[in-house]
Amino acid sequence: MPTLNTWLDITCPSACGGTLNYGALPTDPNCVSVPPLSEISDIYIQPTGATAPFDWTGANPTAVSGAIDNTDTANASTKHLVVIGTMDDPEETIYNGPKGSEVISKRRYTVTARTPITAQSIYDFLRQVQCNNLNFVFWFGTRGGYLFGGANGISPASSNARFPKVEGEEGVEEGVLVLAFDTDNGDPPRDINPLAS
Repeated sequence: MPTLNTWLDITCPSACGGTLNYGALPTDPNCVSVPPLSEISDIYIQPTGATAPFDWTGANPTAVSGAIDNTDTANASTKHLVVIGTMDDPEETIYNGPKGSEVISKRRYTVTARTPITAQSIYDFLRQVQCNNLNFVFWFGTRGGYLFGGANGISPASSNARFPKVEGEEGVEEGVLVLAFDTDNGDPPRDINPLAS
């Protein structure tokens, strides 16, 4: 059974009690600046037992030297894929309760990311992802310089890869990585990505 991710940086009150204390917002809501790019550009996959790629002891995560090694075949290191990806709105599981009440009990998010097949090792790695073995956690980074997944990473509910074949002169070999995950309290935490480039 897939793990239900619960983010610890935001606490939701219980269904029948408690008050949610909303956080602060910018002082001047009329001051509009250009927001960061949201395209997913990096996927970091940490197999169970591997060295974590990020250190969360400070205010912002820092990169752990040597923790990412794409040549490792013993699940001792984190893998890093450069991608073009998206995460759509979640599929919500809604409990319809008495007196017309509704509670969102779970949200399923899907990260879909394309990567060019420029080496046999990428093709083989993505074929292994098709096994749907969930013995890893992952983080994703965006072109805007943010890292999503928090201190413990994201536990997947499913993993898959596809290899579409496209006609014409512009049809190149790409792999599509598909990672789904479930949460009971919304989107994953966002931090500054120490590996953003």
